[in-house]
Amino acid sequence: MSMPASPSDPKAAAPAQPAAGHTAESFAESLQLFWLKYGNAILGACALIVVGILGYGGYHLYAQQQEKKIGKEYAAVGDNIQKLQEFAEEHPGRALAGIALLRVADGDYSKGNYAAAANFYEKSLPGLAKQPFEARAKLGLAMSELLGGKASEGEAALQQIADDARQFKAIRSEAAYHLLRHYADLGQNDQAIKEAEQVLQIDPSGLWAQRAMMLRATLGGGNQPAAPAAGKTSGETPGIKLNVPGK
Repeated sequence: MSMPASPSDPKAAAPAQPAAGHTAESFAESLQLFWLKYGNAILGACALIVVGILGYGGYHLYAQQQEKKIGKEYAAVGDNIQKLQEFAEEHPGRALAGIALLRVADGDYSKGNYAAAANFYEKSLPGLAKQPFEARAKLGLAMSELLGGKASEGEAALQQIADDARQFKAIRSEAAYHLLRHYADLGQNDQAIKEAEQVLQIDPSGLWAQRAMMLRATLGGGNQPAAPAAGKTSGETPGIKLNVPGK
């Protein structure tokens, strides 16, 4: 009678082995089933990605071509105020439209048309948002309000610019200096001295700091009325001038 194989018998203990190549064939079958089920969806997704990449590149190429076209139109306008306004109306929100309106505003400011200047400075802001000339437009708007019968609004706007640490030092110190000049001309020496100190804190070695120190020396320490400037009427604000580009 034959004896059963002992557990230690390697032939009896070893499990049945799969046929050679079974694992590879199973994997291949899984891949085939996967592609049969999801292949079309994957290919469609890849096509969308390729189209998206091409579309992104095409959009930027189109945008560059449009910017060049707009730039040529802007260059053709020249210094014609009416055409500058028309250009801005045709390209609302564009940076060059903002610059066009800024130039129109500067023209009105130079002529003393402060209400019109304030209007165009304000209109220029959307196109100049996050652009180098944005602060310049805000300063022009504040000065136009200050000199155009909206003194409280102008003072507040200038102070906001002077206090804004995100702005360029030159812009901040100029805003503070104009407030210094404004308060000195009104005889509000205490407030003028405060603004002089702010100019010196913002940019001690700058041009506006030098002007502030010279003006501060004439104010004394009290709140004494300043003598009116020669040739100026009581309704004017002498000494205040906004530096416009190119002037």
